[in-house]
Amino acid sequence: MTSKLLRLVLVYSALVVSASGQGDAADSDASRFAGKWVLAEVRQIPGKRNLPLSRDDSKLKIEMDIRVSGNELYVDEKSDPYSRSPKYFLDGRGEKNPGFTAGFVYETVTKFSNGKIVIERRLEGFGPDSQVDEQEWSLSPDGKQLEILTRTTNGRSRVMAGRGIETARPTQIFKRI
Repeated sequence: MTSKLLRLVLVYSALVVSASGQGDAADSDASRFAGKWVLAEVRQIPGKRNLPLSRDDSKLKIEMDIRVSGNELYVDEKSDPYSRSPKYFLDGRGEKNPGFTAGFVYETVTKFSNGKIVIERRLEGFGPDSQVDEQEWSLSPDGKQLEILTRTTNGRSRVMAGRGIETARPTQIFKRI
């Protein structure tokens, strides 16, 4: 009797895991982003109002060390003299993360879908005037380049005009090191 019950529980558990689609496949896709990355190129986006990354983008140095554990994404980010270590949940539950400047905290909602990581980041403390960034992280087919496209919406414009003014930051291309 006990062995039949045990078999029934094991079969049921296997069916639940299989039906949920939340197995190692999702983790292994996101784990392709893991590794050490360095900014290799900054591309302006034609036809968009491009916000600068820095006064001289050609000298900007950004390094990232990305780790993935299940639905958690850890990023150690350095841009001399600043650094930060945000943690993201890839299932969309949301998180709070530090900015590069002391005292700034961002609310983020992160999702992994269709082989891309999408992070929506909102600067706290400014009410309806908050700035919202949406980053889309994608890998080249060979996994050697990480492209980060960022779209920014200014909250004050959203309130005054009924919609935000969307601008784009230059696309950042990182190479795996």
